[in-house]
Amino acid sequence: MRRVCQHPWKVSVAVDRVRLNARKDSATICCHHLSSKRSLIVSELTHPLTCTHGRPSLAALSLLRALHSARVEVLLSADHDRGGQLVKEAVRSACPDAHDWLATERGVYEEERLAAMLRDLARVTPL
Repeated sequence: MRRVCQHPWKVSVAVDRVRLNARKDSATICCHHLSSKRSLIVSELTHPLTCTHGRPSLAALSLLRALHSARVEVLLSADHDRGGQLVKEAVRSACPDAHDWLATERGVYEEERLAAMLRDLARVTPL
């Protein structure tokens, strides 16, 4: 399962929070830049997060197409405004089965849902 968000600073917050809460034996967090910092991926053992940095770049769309081809479930978060709708449309053009991530959480902008996003990313799931 892959979670996708719209704004890159949320990735930074997520990385900082995970680092602060990480146990000594926890998985290493890796950050990869795609297409000149337009897309950022943070992966943790069970909850990888991809940030599109607004509208997805060609590199992000290529990644999303590959995830779709590999039948990876994609959960998508974006602002609930026109810009966020354009992001969702672009992501779903590459990954048509993408579902809304935390759809029941209130807030127009992702930053209003950040606490719920981080709780979900930190949740441990059995392998």
